Amino acid sequence: MPITVAVTGGIACGKSHLLSHLSKSPGIQCDVFSCDEAVSKLLTEAEIVGRLKDCIGSSVLEADGKINRSVLRTVIFENPLIRKQVEDILHPAVLERAETFLKISKGELLLIEVPLLYEVDFPIFRDSDLVIGCSEKTQLARLTGIRGMERGLAEKILSAQLPIQEKINRSNYVIWNDGSMEAFNDQIKSLSEIFTSNRSST
Repeated sequence: MPITVAVTGGIACGKSHLLSHLSKSPGIQCDVFSCDEAVSKLLTEAEIVGRLKDCIGSSVLEADGKINRSVLRTVIFENPLIRKQVEDILHPAVLERAETFLKISKGELLLIEVPLLYEVDFPIFRDSDLVIGCSEKTQLARLTGIRGMERGLAEKILSAQLPIQEKINRSNYVIWNDGSMEAFNDQIKSLSEIFTSNRSST
């Protein structure tokens, strides 16, 4: 049986980097499912686009009929009611695709990236949880600096997520990404060795 791990953490904590590195770890075959990528694909599907338009209005659409993701992000983090409605549209479809991934994957280590794992009690099967965290100061710096996000929106996004410490308290593994990239990569390497060892012992 494969080892299944849910990967979560705060925004701008380094989940994508970790998944990329773990997926290339030697000694263990790793398959990755990203809820963020699943959402990106859903936002291009006509049925989902139509339901989001009905929920939010035509302002969420570009001139060509595609979802304006910047508008969508701003609206859902300014209006909790609309955010819940959007989650009710997207999350069941994401869960269905994640469950299909678990059924068809042949890897020894299955990583499922779920940014809102605890916030929405995402009901995906897994053996353990991995949280990637950093300080709120670092999150804000990355969001407003590297990603160019307006500070007010960044603060609203952070306030909509559980505090990192609460996520850490509920997890099985923790990686702290508040320092250098070298330190981050060293932790990822150590984690890969743990998963490889655990797989070898099963």
